[in-house]
Amino acid sequence: MKAKAISTDTNPTTTNATEQAAKQRPAWIRRMLLGVAGIVLLAVVGGGGFLVWEQFLPGPTVETFTTAHGLAEDGTIVGETQVFAPGDTVFLVFDLAGGRAGQTVSVQIAGAAEPEERSYELQAADAGRGAVTFTPPEAGNYRAELLLPNEPDVEAQMTFAVRTDGPRLEQVMTAGAIDEATFMPVNRTITFTPGDTVYITYRVVDAEVGDTVHIRYEINGLPQPEDPDDTVTFDTEGLLRGHFALQGDQLPLSEGTYRAELFYNDMLVEVVTFTVAS
Repeated sequence: MKAKAISTDTNPTTTNATEQAAKQRPAWIRRMLLGVAGIVLLAVVGGGGFLVWEQFLPGPTVETFTTAHGLAEDGTIVGETQVFAPGDTVFLVFDLAGGRAGQTVSVQIAGAAEPEERSYELQAADAGRGAVTFTPPEAGNYRAELLLPNEPDVEAQMTFAVRTDGPRLEQVMTAGAIDEATFMPVNRTITFTPGDTVYITYRVVDAEVGDTVHIRYEINGLPQPEDPDDTVTFDTEGLLRGHFALQGDQLPLSEGTYRAELFYNDMLVEVVTFTVAS
């Protein structure tokens, strides 16, 4: 077994020059130097800590990213859709969580002759809802990518179309009844009771054989199961009217706020909301 080497010299006879100089300094100078050193240390540690905190603090996350015709001052999305006409202003609307005021997000838009980019500085500590606008220079299909601060990876992306003609879904609305001969809405309303039948009516312009209209529901933000009746495939062309129905007289409707998204040939065209309450 190796023994530990222990020094028993309790009377050292030499000291280095630094130790001697330190002992010779007046106490107030030593205190001043220690204070200055402490301030410098705090500044270095504080600055480094801030950088580390900024580096590892969770960044904002994307809750929604969509396109619409507008964004009201109260944050309400106006005319959410993925299909626009030439000359329309496209609002690229996003909801963020965990953002901080002063951060900048950017939206890159591809599809035109040259890609374009828009930026937006977060205005509130929780970021919330914001939007950038884009006016497409020509008809075609576009792709938008939302990039977050200090994040090179795409966190959200979506597509939208600009069309000069072709099939369009119009006049989407909710009603308490329909004219059985024309499918025109009767008793238009956005408030229903659990026992009511909710009709969601629409008109299609320039439909072609094989075109589809699909509907998707959410209740209080929760997606609902889909069934075959949620998709209509046209076997005629031209100007058509149709509807979807939620029949509360067969099975009482759940109370809450409903969101119905209508897709034409798999592209979101219209969104309607309504309420079911006793």
